[in-house]
Amino acid sequence: MGEWLRIAVWSFTSALRSRRDLALENVALRQQLVVVQRQPTENRSVGPEADPPHVEFDHTSRTHRSLEDDCPDSRPVEPPEIGDVVAYPQIGGLHHRYGRRLAA
Repeated sequence: MGEWLRIAVWSFTSALRSRRDLALENVALRQQLVVVQRQPTENRSVGPEADPPHVEFDHTSRTHRSLEDDCPDSRPVEPPEIGDVVAYPQIGGLHHRYGRRLAA
């Protein structure tokens, strides 16, 4: 009876171990798939029209510490005399860029 119990416990723990290993392997494969999907292919167009919306946001609105808190595509400072501050939605409203609306 003791031998059967030992075999049952061994098979149960090996099944759990193999499920864990499969789960970890699944995660690793998913990460590799993301990397492969990010790489350009021959059929993909190259240029500004091919960039996703977050790339434009990153270059025109997001400040970067290495650029002394300026954007890669910098824009002029808008003085208060120009008008009221308004929010311009970006990336489907997920982010907003604040600027001044010209006074009428």
